[in-house]
Amino acid sequence: MDVLIATDLSEASLGALDSVCACQSGVFDRATLLHVIDLEHYTAGGSIPQIMEYANSVLPVWADRLTQCGIETMVRVEQGPAAETIEDVAAETGADLVAMTSLGHGAVTGRVFGSTVEKVASRGRVPVLVERVHEHEGTWCRLGEGSPFARVLLAANTDDSLTSLLRYVEALPGESALRVVHVAATSGEVRDPEAALRHAVGASGAEVAVLVGDPVQLLVQEAAAWGATVLAIASCRHSMLHRAIWGSVARGVALHAPCSVLLVPPTGDSDR
Repeated sequence: MDVLIATDLSEASLGALDSVCACQSGVFDRATLLHVIDLEHYTAGGSIPQIMEYANSVLPVWADRLTQCGIETMVRVEQGPAAETIEDVAAETGADLVAMTSLGHGAVTGRVFGSTVEKVASRGRVPVLVERVHEHEGTWCRLGEGSPFARVLLAANTDDSLTSLLRYVEALPGESALRVVHVAATSGEVRDPEAALRHAVGASGAEVAVLVGDPVQLLVQEAAAWGATVLAIASCRHSMLHRAIWGSVARGVALHAPCSVLLVPPTGDSDR
């Protein structure tokens, strides 16, 4: 797998790098460590030459950490709209995955990087691994430990995307346990979704559960109770209504999950 790690140069954004390094040897062949200078966000953050100089001094040091993990790494500093530039570089480098953190700090508002994560994920053009981080005794740390792909909790909708989502997560490197969960709005909807899930997983050995209630709250609770290392969910669908409903679930999960979050474009949504 090739991975693009997008960073805003904050300590918090190193969570994505740590997550990649925590994977088993050989999971990632190549990595691109990218910082995007978004002129809209940097107007109060110093001159472009100063930012370029700082980025070019910091990124090679961070790249060495990836190299020591056995991952061939290149460094890129680009200018342009952050989300679009990340997508362009991902396509150019053939990245199979974009890794980012859910919290970082930008030059101006303190929310710049977080909004970029949301834009990249919501556009649904490349799978995005959102690494959750928290501050502990003045240091930013990952919420999870070890490989993010070890225990996968898949939030499944019972539409035509389920088969492709299952195929994607079952092929994740190092995946050792899979639990497929559908959250129904009412108890009357439970029987049919459960049958659909069991049919979809077949003889794979994946666990299946259908829950009833608020999807964000239940998925977050299920991830914590089951000890998930990543919560995988579809990033978006074509219809505006589905984007509004399911997109809000993906966003809520990315903000509150106790582990990494993997946002996967369903088949047909990807432009690549």
